[in-house]
Amino acid sequence: MTSPRSGRPRSEASRRSILDAMSRLIVEHGYENLTLGEAATSAVVGKQTLYRWWRSKAALVADCVLENSLAFTPVTVSASGDALAAIHSWLSDSYSRMSQPGQVELFRGLTAAASSEESVRARLDERFSGPLIDGIDAALLSGIAAGDIRADVIRTNEGRE
Repeated sequence: MTSPRSGRPRSEASRRSILDAMSRLIVEHGYENLTLGEAATSAVVGKQTLYRWWRSKAALVADCVLENSLAFTPVTVSASGDALAAIHSWLSDSYSRMSQPGQVELFRGLTAAASSEESVRARLDERFSGPLIDGIDAALLSGIAAGDIRADVIRTNEGRE
């Protein structure tokens, strides 16, 4: 049984304001140059309000992406039937995406977020990394089955979480 929370209930409007402010700031200044204090000031909320929702900058940035407040759509591997073409296309599309303004900074922020908190890493992995790895594995297996790729280029799932 959980005990009732003390204090005022959390404000969804404040939470959305913080997500929107942080999303703007990360694009403008990059992950490394941001503080939770700046996000609170930009959202016109107190730091206490911000810390009621997020324990860290990493968790806040991850929520910005996971809740679509900050646009980040990963490039996926298509199931085109031609494994080499699919992987080439994925690499080319990934390079193009990273060439767009703000994307490198956002990717750095997500990487920092994932490396600093296990719960954040797990949420980002479930949404982005897992499906990407599965797509690459599927393309490689398809290429192996078609005889286009040597069987020893793909590793087994041993050791992979």
